[in-house]
Amino acid sequence: MGRTSNPAGSPSRSSGGADAVQRSPSPTLRKRNAADTEPLLGKGHAELAALKAELKAVRKSTTLLRSPIRTITIFAQVLFDWAWSSISFLLSHRLVSSTLAALALASAVAVVVLGPENPLVLSARHDAWFVVWWVGLGILSSVGLGTGLHTFVLYLGPYIAMVTLAVTECDTMNVPLDGPNALVCPPVGTPKETVTFLRILLKVLPACFLWGAGTAIGELPPYFVSRAARLSGQKLEELDELEEEDAGVRTPSTIDRLKLVLFHALQKWGFWAIVVCASVPNPLFDLAGLTCGHFLIPFWTFFGATFLGKAVVKVQIQSAFVILAFDKDRLSWVISKIEQILPAIQGKLGPIFEKQRAQFHKDKSQHHANEEEGAGWVGFVWNWFLGLMLLWFVKSIVESSVQERLAERDAATIEAAAQRLQIGVTTRLQEQKQMEALAASGNGGASSSKKKKGGK
Repeated sequence: MGRTSNPAGSPSRSSGGADAVQRSPSPTLRKRNAADTEPLLGKGHAELAALKAELKAVRKSTTLLRSPIRTITIFAQVLFDWAWSSISFLLSHRLVSSTLAALALASAVAVVVLGPENPLVLSARHDAWFVVWWVGLGILSSVGLGTGLHTFVLYLGPYIAMVTLAVTECDTMNVPLDGPNALVCPPVGTPKETVTFLRILLKVLPACFLWGAGTAIGELPPYFVSRAARLSGQKLEELDELEEEDAGVRTPSTIDRLKLVLFHALQKWGFWAIVVCASVPNPLFDLAGLTCGHFLIPFWTFFGATFLGKAVVKVQIQSAFVILAFDKDRLSWVISKIEQILPAIQGKLGPIFEKQRAQFHKDKSQHHANEEEGAGWVGFVWNWFLGLMLLWFVKSIVESSVQERLAERDAATIEAAAQRLQIGVTTRLQEQKQMEALAASGNGGASSSKKKKGGK
């Protein structure tokens, strides 16, 4: 009897059970609500994946050949934004704009006071153009995401080869590299010198170093783009795909496996991994900039390692190979062997080589008189090749810029769709909670009624 009776004023077990029902809905109701929510989530994720695939297909099809008007229109918008961003940067950074204005004013005053033909003005103009030319070619070689112009093959490599042939043919290092008598042997009677590999390397070092510095500068856009995306809470498509492959969501291709190796190496070794990747010909180096920007690696760490690898190590290795390959005696031996192996071209490469050697010994008047004659069909083919490469480079830059802009728009569209999905799920959960509260209050009222009836 004592165990079943309750003291006056103490809460009954029935009321406590009612409170427990109000605090915790029944497991059956929770399972039913979860079963109602999971299809909604699954359907939403499937719709997001389909939307992402559709937007990517449309983006990849936006090219100059398939959609020329739309591509050119979007690229015009990109150019306008770039111009406006540059103007805004100069207006907000007074030191930079003041320095550029001062340099321009000093150059104009020097030309007016000293005269355009003054030796100092001519020398300064030559040096400035030399720096702009080679640094600019280096930037064009690595700018963009896999769309760089191969300026080493088109410009720096032939330059090193011609310098090597000239100094080894003339047996002197005193061969001018510019001017009307560029790469023409000194007059007869000039003392001969010992031409060594190291001396040739030092002679082409300024151009090589500036070109390598340009390639390091050209790697900065992917770094800044990825860094800005990370700071704004976004993630680039390239890194998102790599993380999916790393997690086993997607099956990686051979190139993607190499990207994953590079991706992990950059995360693990940082500075020295960047140096190594920049020191060898590496078509995947754009990923290094994206990865470093995504993980907020300091700017000077990334740029310093890239500069060291490209301007100090890589370009010197490349120039060394060209110098060794285009030594006069070695090249003559290679040409003779090629003609022996390929009888169809026997007697054709040798005369071209001898004609080029003869160009090094012509004086100024002969050099200009026979300039067009010396070009021949080889020069014609080479000029066409350069033109096609430049057109392909422009096409690649336009399409990559347009698709990058479309990727930004698509990311905003996907983000809005994900927010709508989240709002829908949240609304559904709130409705479920209200239903649970109503069910709990109903159970509590029923228990109270039973208790009253039992008391009567």
